Amino acid sequence: MWYNKYKKLNSGLFTFENSGKESGESPPYADITDKDMNMVSIKGLYGMEDEWKVIGYTESIPFPAKGYDAIGIMFENKQDFKKRWWHYSKY
Repeated sequence: MWYNKYKKLNSGLFTFENSGKESGESPPYADITDKDMNMVSIKGLYGMEDEWKVIGYTESIPFPAKGYDAIGIMFENKQDFKKRWWHYSKY
């Protein structure tokens, strides 16, 4: 899977309080897909990779995405060290 290059994290780190949805923030990285619209990677947009770094992922999200098979990717803000996670498609 495309996300296996990241560290696998304990799903207990993924809470409602540190979810991107709860924060109201947009995901800092965008989906990168191939010509068949399959996920192949994620990439920071508009310099967001300078502000956020990928910490890792979980496949056991406590709050699953609605309508698609997803993983949770945890990010850390490089300036204030707050952690946030967002859903990304597995495929």
